Amino acid sequence: MIIYCGIEHFYINHFPQSPSTKPLVLINQNQVIDFSPSLRSLGINLATPLKNIKQIYSKVKIEPINLANFYDCNRDILQFCQQWTDQIEIEAPHACYCKLPEHFPSDEFGQKFLSFLNSRNLSGFWGAASSKLIAKLAAYFRPNQLIVDEQSFLKNLPISYLQLPETEQLNKLGIYYLGELAALPVRELTYQFGLRAEALKKLAAGQDLEPFTPEQLVNISWEIDFTTTPETTSPVGYRQLNLFLQRAADHIAQQLKNKQLLVKSITLSWKAKGKQYQIERYFKKSTNQPKNIYQNVRLLLPNYPVEKLKLVCAQVENAQPEQLNILSENLTKQKIAALKAELGEQLIELKLTRREKIMEMWEMSYL
Repeated sequence: MIIYCGIEHFYINHFPQSPSTKPLVLINQNQVIDFSPSLRSLGINLATPLKNIKQIYSKVKIEPINLANFYDCNRDILQFCQQWTDQIEIEAPHACYCKLPEHFPSDEFGQKFLSFLNSRNLSGFWGAASSKLIAKLAAYFRPNQLIVDEQSFLKNLPISYLQLPETEQLNKLGIYYLGELAALPVRELTYQFGLRAEALKKLAAGQDLEPFTPEQLVNISWEIDFTTTPETTSPVGYRQLNLFLQRAADHIAQQLKNKQLLVKSITLSWKAKGKQYQIERYFKKSTNQPKNIYQNVRLLLPNYPVEKLKLVCAQVENAQPEQLNILSENLTKQKIAALKAELGEQLIELKLTRREKIMEMWEMSYL
């Protein structure tokens, strides 16, 4: 089973808006990516063509965006999904696919996902099905449920929901719904669309053109339960926390170095008297040094007994390879230095005396 989950109005919330009363529509590659919530009351959704939005509401402000600029903002959704599975495919900064066992209760995942977002003053959506395509369509057009009868669900969906380049041509042929597209013979589709015919048939059946491909997510963390660790067996106070934090910093720094990464921000979470607490620390300069990690996180430690302690690298980046001074220790540099010294001595020895310089000037003037 695949679950598609996302955050509503993710790009609008993270877009640096200038003071304006105009509703905003964000586009990427001429497709609507997000829009001001006020436009929803006009029947606008992500499948609405841009030209239709302009006709419905002429005062709308349209801004192109680069999705790559928003990936640093998607930690909320990844943080939740990683608690359930490591089979995660990131589709865009605001949404991802999670692959879970078939028997897994999708409702439980969905409810906890929405509750998780609500605790952060966010809203979202999810959909579950046997393929990425159907799960995504469900999330947007029949949100927050598992699609059991997938073919019945698909056949009544407008083709425009897929935002295909062939949509206009299909409409001219009288084909408006996925069910109608699925019913067309492959031969007729091939005559009209050539090599794209097979892909269109797959999409009409809810099949994925690209298989589910999980990300190689970086998970660098350290945690301890003081109530079950033989070394402590009970909550520990500030002084002991410092000692364990040093171990944590050493462990995390070594993981970062092994993977040639630097940490940009780190999350410290702890449990005390049955309650969970969490805070994130941003580094002025990315690092993989245990001393820097320890000194930054130490300031966040609570001054009361703690039952559990956990550190997670929230944001990481690739470490730049060290620029080795290759010439500093090798023989080539030594030879160059020796040659310079030797030439310098020779040049000093060849310097003309004052008398020789006067004689040379006299010869140039009179001879």
